[in-house]
Amino acid sequence: MLLLFGKNMRALEIADELGVSVDTVRSHIKHLYAKIDAHSLKDVHKLLKGVMVDEREIG
Repeated sequence: MLLLFGKNMRALEIADELGVSVDTVRSHIKHLYAKIDAHSLKDVHKLLKGVMVDEREIG
C-alpha cells in the first residue's frame, strides 16, 4: 500500500487495487502518518524519495 500511496493514488484507487475498503486504507494511512511523524503527503514523499526502489526489482 505504501508504494501505491507514494504514487499519488487516492484512497479509493488503493482500495480498489488491493480489494479492501476505503476505510481500511484511510486507517492505514493515518497510522503511517503517525509512525513517521508526517503531517502531509509531501512529508511522506520526502521519506519515500530516499527509500523507493525500482518496481521491477520488487517483482
